[in-house]
Amino acid sequence: MILCVFCARISVTYGTLKENADTIEVIQGLYLSRVGEVYRCYFWLGGKQFRRSTKTGDLGAAKLKALTWYHDAQGRLARGEQVESVSFAKLKRSYLDHIKHEGKHGYHAATIERHFLPFFANFDDISKITRSDLLDYLKFRRAQGDKAPMPQTINRKNTVLRQMMRYAVDRNWLKSAPAIHNESERLTRRRRRQFTIEEYRKLYRTARKQAKELDGVELKTVQSWQRKLLRDYVLILANTGLRVDEAKTLVCVNGGDKADHLAAQIQAIERAPSGMARAFSR
Repeated sequence: MILCVFCARISVTYGTLKENADTIEVIQGLYLSRVGEVYRCYFWLGGKQFRRSTKTGDLGAAKLKALTWYHDAQGRLARGEQVESVSFAKLKRSYLDHIKHEGKHGYHAATIERHFLPFFANFDDISKITRSDLLDYLKFRRAQGDKAPMPQTINRKNTVLRQMMRYAVDRNWLKSAPAIHNESERLTRRRRRQFTIEEYRKLYRTARKQAKELDGVELKTVQSWQRKLLRDYVLILANTGLRVDEAKTLVCVNGGDKADHLAAQIQAIERAPSGMARAFSR
C-alpha cells in the first residue's frame, strides 16, 4: 500500500515536470504549450485566464500568433471591450438562439446559412469586419446564381445582417456596428399588379364556399382544416396589406379554448388598401 502511494507521487511529479518542460514563455505572462501537433497559447488578463490554439506546429508562427492575440486582448481591455474575440460562427449561433421563438427565425436562419456563411465563415473576429469586407461580400453575393440579384433582394438580406450586427453591439461584442447601406431601388422597383375589389371578392367567396363544403364531413378533417386555413390566409393578406414574405413571419396565438378567436402577431407595418378593414377575427 505504501509502495503504491509512493509510485503515484512519483508519477504525478514526473507528469508536472514534463508539462513544465513543454511550456514555453514567449514574454512575461504569455505562454505556449504543445498539445498534440499544435501549440496552444494562454495568459492571464484582468483576473481571468484565456486560452487559444495557434493551429500550427511551427514554433515561430505560434509565437507570432500568440503575441498578436495577447496585444490585441490588452487593447480590447483598455477600450472596455470584451477581451475574447467572437467569431462569425459564434455570432450566428447566439443570434439564432436569441430569436428562436420569433416568426422571423426561419427566414433569418436560411439567409445566414445560404448567403452569409459562405463568405463570413472564416472570420474568427467579427470586430475585424470592415466596410471593405462588406463591399467584397456584396461583390461575392452578386456573383452567386445565374443572374445578379435585384437591389430589393440585396436590401432584404442586408437587413438580416444589420440586425445581427446590432445584436453583437447589444452583447458588447462590438463597440459599434459597421455601416451596411441599402442599394438604390429607384431604377428597378416595379409595382406588382394587385387585385381589384371585384377580383378579391370573387377569390374570397370561392375560398369561403370551398371551406364550407367540407364542414362536418367525416374523414375530411384535414382537408377541411386546410381549406379554412386558405380562406383565413386570403382574408389576412387582403385586410392587412402584408406582402407574402412578411406573412411568413406571422405567429398565430390561440385566443382560448372557448373563444372562437385568432390573434395574429404581425411584425410588419400595416398597409391595408383603402376601403378594407384592418381587423381580423372569426
